[in-house]
Amino acid sequence: MQRIKKAVPSPAMLVAVVALVAALGGGAVAGVAVTSLNKKQGKKVRTIAKKQGKRQANKQITKKAPGLSVASATTADSATTAGDADTVDGKQANELETNSAYAQASPDNPITTTIEQILATTITTQSTKRVTAEASVQASNGTGEGVVSCTVSIAGQTGKGYGTLITDNTGIGQDPGFVGPRYSRELGPGTHQVTLDCKALTGASDITIRDVSLFVSALGA
Repeated sequence: MQRIKKAVPSPAMLVAVVALVAALGGGAVAGVAVTSLNKKQGKKVRTIAKKQGKRQANKQITKKAPGLSVASATTADSATTAGDADTVDGKQANELETNSAYAQASPDNPITTTIEQILATTITTQSTKRVTAEASVQASNGTGEGVVSCTVSIAGQTGKGYGTLITDNTGIGQDPGFVGPRYSRELGPGTHQVTLDCKALTGASDITIRDVSLFVSALGA
């Protein structure tokens, strides 16, 4: 008498059966079908089902991705557009603003050994800023040699003096002397006065300030 061999279905066939059972009777029935297999068959079924599930999920994500949007995000590496932002790198908008002021004159003003104001301007800051002032001074001397010294003051505080030697300018081709004082300090919100002051240190009494300019900038501290 011949022995009848028990047919063992392939893993693919088992997955198909499980899928069919799940479609007809729900996940609970499919779970029973899987658990009724032996350990080796169950492992193969789960592996195949997992791959099929991932493949179907990726298809759905790819299909729906163009129409998806993000309501909000805590951080982002980059953005194509942005309507507005309260802060940038932890700083308010007014902290990122820059301010500047400029003044110039041709006073042709003779100076003595007493310090005197040559030029002045103001700058307004909305928050704490680093205020920097730079001046350019052209001076000449009628006869002999002399030394002129100039300073920049910001909000009542004066920087160090900058001086230059001025030669006899009575001869043809003589160049005037130039001085470039500058100063910087940190200031809070407000309107601040910036002045340029000069005096003669040594030499003849006819040292004259010809052309001056003063540039002031305020950047985030």
